[in-house]
Formats: sequence, structure tokens, C-alpha cells
Amino acid sequence: MEAGQWLQHCGAHTDSPCLRLKPVSLRESAGELLQCGVETYGGGLWYSWFDRDLTVAGRVIVRSGSGGSSDSSRLTERLVNLEAPVFKVPSLAIHLNRTVNDEGFAPNKENHLAPILCRKLAADASGAGTGSDTSAPPQRHPVGLLARIAEKLGCQPADILDWDLYLADTQPAAVTGLNGDFVSSPRLDNLLSCYSALTALIEAPGLESDPNCRVVCLYDHEEIGSESAQGAGSALTLHFLRRLSQGAEFETAVPKSLLVSADVAHAVHPNYEEKHERKHRPSLFGGVVIKENANQRYATNCLTSSLLRECLRLSDPAAQLQDFVIRQDMACGSTIGPILAAKVGLPTIDVGSPIFGMHSIRETGAAAAPGQGVQLFSAFFKHFPALREAMETQ
Repeated sequence: MEAGQWLQHCGAHTDSPCLRLKPVSLRESAGELLQCGVETYGGGLWYSWFDRDLTVAGRVIVRSGSGGSSDSSRLTERLVNLEAPVFKVPSLAIHLNRTVNDEGFAPNKENHLAPILCRKLAADASGAGTGSDTSAPPQRHPVGLLARIAEKLGCQPADILDWDLYLADTQPAAVTGLNGDFVSSPRLDNLLSCYSALTALIEAPGLESDPNCRVVCLYDHEEIGSESAQGAGSALTLHFLRRLSQGAEFETAVPKSLLVSADVAHAVHPNYEEKHERKHRPSLFGGVVIKENANQRYATNCLTSSLLRECLRLSDPAAQLQDFVIRQDMACGSTIGPILAAKVGLPTIDVGSPIFGMHSIRETGAAAAPGQGVQLFSAFFKHFPALREAMETQ
């Protein structure tokens, strides 16, 4: 980065609410079913996880080498996705819970979210259960689950040292509705924004002749506060951006730059219209939403919103943006936008594609939403430099 340049920075997050296997996932039970213990990650709509065909995926640390000595052992991080439906959290029949439709479904997260893995007798017969060797170290996970993951990775179960594994829905994403108007998928929050930003960056023309820096940063742990080494609250972004410049170029570039913080928004629900402020009811099909909050739960201001609106207008005069503020009698969520604005000092705008069912295991958006997001980010990359250069500020 040289003097006079600035940053065009897009930020989004990759994580979603889910169920994570506990460090010791083997769940003791007197019944005939083998279960695993799970933790809740983020603020999920946990009732939506019941009666779904669930798989398990994540990262595994595998030891390779022989002899076990430090000079012959190597640790490798591997990614795994069993893909097959191996877990289920079954509902309790209404005959045993007569008041559920009147009083609401409020499962105990410790007792009622434990998924079923398999039948104990079948597991014991195949050596896939808890293990019976009393001289062996305490078993942390079901033997069969270890064996299945080891098979997928092409290693031995004993070579698996630890893992971060999460349950996930096996039903693939689909275009739905009579006329294909919707996209139904897990993790639209917030992989929809990640896809749009990355696609726009890859497809953006003129990169060779653009003296400015186009950046897309995708963060982890937004759903739990962003306070981690790979979250937006860490010093990682500042370290990375400073490496692009020498001397005072970074400090002079930041005030002239723009961060577009992208995270999905709440579309007005046809059955719950009263949950939205009456003048700020984003349509599922109305385009990307600009999110504002006077208390800086979103980082948008009139300068940043005007710049992005004008970028899109120059790209396509017919393209639409929508506005959202929360009702004054409701709490407002937040994003990585205010966090990065405070950490780095970047002028920021919060935007997002509207969806239904945010934090459900399966969310619904408009089939046109990915394209609308790409169009907005592409317009930002193309038109922001000239607009910012010509802009007069006080």
C-alpha cells in the first residue's frame, strides 16, 4: 500500500449455531441406545434440530509416524465430514407431553438435546460400543464413532488425538416454492454473505490497474461474540492490514476507506408482521438490506450508506436497497461491523440479504439473493474509489 491509497474491505462470518460434541462425548445411559453429549454453540432455534437426520463434521488432529517419540511423530490437522445420517434427536410424542402446543416447546439443553447414535447391543456386537477393557484408559468417545471417522480419514482410531466436531443437517440445499422463488438451506447465516463477497472479489475486473486494496475477510465465532484468535475481535485484522503498508500509509488510508460488514437480515414474516417496525419491513425479494441502529449495534452512518447506495446506483439504476431498524421495544442484535470499526477505525456499513428463520437448522432466502449480493459487492469494488476521491467531507 502506498500513500493516497485506501482499503475496500468486505467482512463476513463463517460460523452458525450448531451442536458440538463434548470433549468426553460418550454418554452413560442405562437404556439400550448409545448417545453422545453435546454443547450448544451460539443462539440456535434448538427446537428445529429435533427429528432431523444429522451427520457430524469438523476438524481432527491425527498423529502419524511410528514409535511415539518426538522425533518420529507428526501431528496433522484434517477435515472430515461423515455425510451419512448417523445422529438424531427425536421428539417426545405429544401423548407424553400434552401441553406442548399450549405452553410451548422448551427443551432442557442438557438432557433433551443428546442425540442418538446407535443401538447398544449392535454396537457391542460389532465392537463399536463403549469398550470393556478395564485396563485401558477411560473411553472419551464411542468406539464405533472413532472407527467411522478413522475410516473416513484413512487412519487408525488410536491415531486420533482430539477433534472439534459438530452436528449438521444432511438435507442438501434446495430451490423451493411453486415458481422456484426461494432457496432453503442450512447456514444461510452467514455463508450467503461469504459467497457473495468472495464471488464479487474473484470476478471483479480491473484488479491489475487498481492501486487500492480489495479485501475480503471471513471470521469465525461471530455467533458467540467474536472474542477469539480467529474472530473479528482479535488483533488479526489489524496485523494483516498493517503488513500491506509501511510507515504512515496505513493510518492515512483508514479514514478514507470503507468496510462493508455483511450479515443476513430479518425479512418481514407474513405471519408475524408486528415484529417489524412498520416503516422498516424488508421484503424477502426486495434486495440487500442496510441495517442501522442509533446505539451502534450496527455501524452504518449517513456517509457510509450514501457511498454504498451511490455505488449500486452507478452500477444499475434499477437495483434496490432496503432499510432496517429494530422496533424500539425490542432488543437489537449486532454484527462484526461495530467490532471492526472500533478495532481498526474503518468507516463501516452493515448490510445483509433478508431471510426467514434466522438461526434455524434450515433457513429460507430468496433465490435471487446470492446474485443481488454479488451485484452489490461488485458495484462497491468498481465505483467506490472514484466516489470517495471526489467526495467532500467536513
